[in-house]
Amino acid sequence: ENLAFDIDVWYPALKQFTFPTLFHPLTRTEATAIFNHYRTKNGLKRDADLSLQDIQALDSLEKQLDVLIKTNFGDTGAFLRLCGRSPKDADPLDYESVYRRYTELLAEYEKEGEDPDDPSTKVKAIAHVSTLQVKSGEEAMSLILTSERVYADILDWVLYGEQIVLRQWEPNLSLDYEFRAFVCKNKVTAISQYDHYGVYPYIFPLKERIQHLILEKWAEVHEHVGIPNYCMDFGYLPNSDSIVVIELSPFMDCTGTACFKWSTDRDLLENGPLTFRMNQKMRPDMAQVLEVNWDMEWTKNVKPYKVYLEKVKNKLSKDSSMLSDAGSWFMSKLNTVYKREPNVLFVYGTLKRGFHWNMKFLQKSTFVSKATTNVAFPLVFGESGVPYLLGDQEGKGHMISGELWRISDETLLGLDEYEGVSKGYYERIEIKVKREGSTRDVVAFVYCLKKSTTELLEKPFQKAYDLAFHQKNYDAIRHILVKQEKYLGLADGKD
Repeated sequence: ENLAFDIDVWYPALKQFTFPTLFHPLTRTEATAIFNHYRTKNGLKRDADLSLQDIQALDSLEKQLDVLIKTNFGDTGAFLRLCGRSPKDADPLDYESVYRRYTELLAEYEKEGEDPDDPSTKVKAIAHVSTLQVKSGEEAMSLILTSERVYADILDWVLYGEQIVLRQWEPNLSLDYEFRAFVCKNKVTAISQYDHYGVYPYIFPLKERIQHLILEKWAEVHEHVGIPNYCMDFGYLPNSDSIVVIELSPFMDCTGTACFKWSTDRDLLENGPLTFRMNQKMRPDMAQVLEVNWDMEWTKNVKPYKVYLEKVKNKLSKDSSMLSDAGSWFMSKLNTVYKREPNVLFVYGTLKRGFHWNMKFLQKSTFVSKATTNVAFPLVFGESGVPYLLGDQEGKGHMISGELWRISDETLLGLDEYEGVSKGYYERIEIKVKREGSTRDVVAFVYCLKKSTTELLEKPFQKAYDLAFHQKNYDAIRHILVKQEKYLGLADGKD
């Protein structure tokens, strides 16, 4: 349900309205190592054991992330997440620093006349404590390896392709100043404070101003989203009296409604009138909730993740019989099904250099050259600006211009999943192409639509999918929604 709203889908279209963001695609080896670490450390191992190769992969990933963070984000660091969500359940590397900062804030508020034992004061302090800010690869890996959310997402999406996402850290944004807007039928119907547990009286006088700024920002952003229904999270930056887009979510029951409820407020959320809700009253059991989920939680003795890794590494080093790769199901599939590395792939659409999905899927592949198909195919453009190569209509249309890439078995497996080969949506076939400046034929894989529709056949046949058209017309959210509907059999997936 959330796939079309992953940050790697919407970020290119909305990057001018949100935080600068970098994506680091995980290799299947790295994803497997994270998967095996979590299962082994937490006693979930059935078909996976952490190996020395896994530990080496994790060490390498840490070094890569360290360079990315320090080179691109400097001393302020970055906010870390995956494409779908953040690891808010993870253990920061310096676990004790979280509670230390919390108590420092309580002391500051006490000097200002607030009661440090009052739940409202504690909630205010919690809203200003950061647990997802990373300034090094080691801090990043602590979040990645200790989060059940990360483990679950990698388990779900490792074949499709998961990415580590690093976003510029904004020190002036805190949880108390985050808001969720509900957009239905191209209008904002409701706004809620994001943290529906906290009560923040100091924000009440700003309510009208914040609503105005959110609506003003939404009016700028909406045309770039491309669909009529969604939820959008905003952050208010008090130092500059401005609004920034945080993320998108589907307008569906799977999305939390904060101060609203799908069960009782559905008509309002779908039709308005525009309503802005902030918590006015603290829940009666909040003192107990804070004691269990904050005071007791953040005073536990939690060892850094490397203590466990070193323990496993020392044990494995003494037993050479345990040096084999882990036998997880997706690595088994990779090792038994894909044996043709290196592979040559012809791409003609959103996978080309500079296009939306190139960095996610081909960042660690090798560009060979521009190329053109030896035979004609119909190439048509859907309403979401995505190109379709109609593989069952060979001989019609034009010779198609594209690019040749040399890719690994891992990348081929991920692309098969992304293109829906196993679901019968696309198929991967071999064709002959000519490299630019050469007369020699090259045999390459290409992904094409398995079964043409009458609607697509009525569209103009194109020779190429160029960057100018892509940047102007490609609607990534709509494209993935169509693909998702096809895969789930929810609709015809009509583009």
